[in-house]
Amino acid sequence: MKKFTEQYQEYIEWEVINETDEISEIVFENEHYKVNPEATIVFSRDLQYKLVATLQNLNAFAEINRNHGELGSIVENENLIGYSRDKKIKYRINGVVLSGASTNHNFESNTTTIKSDVIFNSIEKVRLDNHNKTSIIHEWYLCGKPEMYFPRGTNRKIEKKHTRTRLSIDDENDFKTSQSQGGGNDFFLIETENISVLVGKVPEIFGPNWSFNLVFEYREALKPIPDKQIREAISELVGFIFGHQLFKIGEASYSDSYYFTEQHYQNPNGMNVVNICKKMGFTPVNIHDFHRYNNVEILINRLLPEYLKSRDKLKLNGALTKFWLAKYSPLGANLPILSSSVESLAAQILKLHPEKKQYYIEQSKFTKLIKDELESISKKIDTIKLEDPTHREIILNKIKGSSQRGANEKLFMMFEILELPVGEIEKEAIKARNKMAHTSFGDISDEEIIKTIHLTHAYESLFNRIILKILSYDGDYIDYYTLGFPSRNINEFIPKA
Repeated sequence: MKKFTEQYQEYIEWEVINETDEISEIVFENEHYKVNPEATIVFSRDLQYKLVATLQNLNAFAEINRNHGELGSIVENENLIGYSRDKKIKYRINGVVLSGASTNHNFESNTTTIKSDVIFNSIEKVRLDNHNKTSIIHEWYLCGKPEMYFPRGTNRKIEKKHTRTRLSIDDENDFKTSQSQGGGNDFFLIETENISVLVGKVPEIFGPNWSFNLVFEYREALKPIPDKQIREAISELVGFIFGHQLFKIGEASYSDSYYFTEQHYQNPNGMNVVNICKKMGFTPVNIHDFHRYNNVEILINRLLPEYLKSRDKLKLNGALTKFWLAKYSPLGANLPILSSSVESLAAQILKLHPEKKQYYIEQSKFTKLIKDELESISKKIDTIKLEDPTHREIILNKIKGSSQRGANEKLFMMFEILELPVGEIEKEAIKARNKMAHTSFGDISDEEIIKTIHLTHAYESLFNRIILKILSYDGDYIDYYTLGFPSRNINEFIPKA
């Protein structure tokens, strides 16, 4: 546990989970479970920062009544409603599944306790005695440490007044004050015509020490707080520029005087989050140059309008999700996933450019053209006894689709549209995907493995260039294929040694 200092107001710096708080008066919305009135829930986070909870004080006789239907049926998720002991806070736990109950008997006190682990997705926490409007939202993220400078500073100070008056001895105004303060550069400002958000480092005493923890702070006083989808888009772009996937673990809402109104806790959406947050990030552009310490703020402000404009129509969020999945996958699985991400971008871009034909002959014309031949081939196939009858339709569908351009051809059509030059190294990286997808890993030599690792870096650099081009970026990118990771102009491909 990290030591708390009086320099900070904990509840506005990071999420607060008091592991001694209990959720009581438990009710399951769909009645898949039923527990006795004395049952309570306590929750916390484990070493992977996943939410964990325990249902305790269960009745020794009733235990947990389940109503799941017949044996073998799928267990449905439940939603659970409960309250704090003082009835001031309402909790909603989403996606609940209860595990089997365990019994523990204490022979010294001759008491038996029954507990059950609670598997769930997220927790919503609402203050019932609040009548203030939400004016501030903090979103919390886990992240690997980015190599960059935060250009803007924060001062924190807490003052306390202590009065100690000895009656008939001391003057009424005899008191002492104490204060704790600190500061440093720890945030940058994203600001467009309609959006304003502060992205800052969370003080190191909060959050897990294996992660670089971030807060995205939205204030109604600056600009209207955008909806959830736009806030997600902003975090996606920041993660891309940082070279790290961001893992959201929750958010908190406050009044304009930082009076807590609501809080949301969720599991980080990823596997091996601890290991990922410990890894080195590869930023697509140079944001850690000391002489351009505010580069990240300038860059994101420049790219955000284009990202918001292109995100949905090009499905950029899906492409980035695949990119991160590929980045953290083992060699052999990574290139096919990364290739799938680039191919999905090509498909969306080509949809917006119907002048670029994705076929040699239009499908309906081609089908009509080969109609007689298809019927003849179909009859000939029927004279052969196939191992699997479904192979017949597979063969015919391949013939029908032979007028369509292949995936690699569509990639190069996308490069033409984006006016993105690619060289021999990038082409080799694209071809390497096929070897990884169709070759047994045991058949690849050590030399080929090393080469594939280098080509993976080339493909990742190409992906970065594609996204940057989509966002109308015209500066330098980082070439992670070449020794020393040099910066090159976005229109310069990786040269062959």
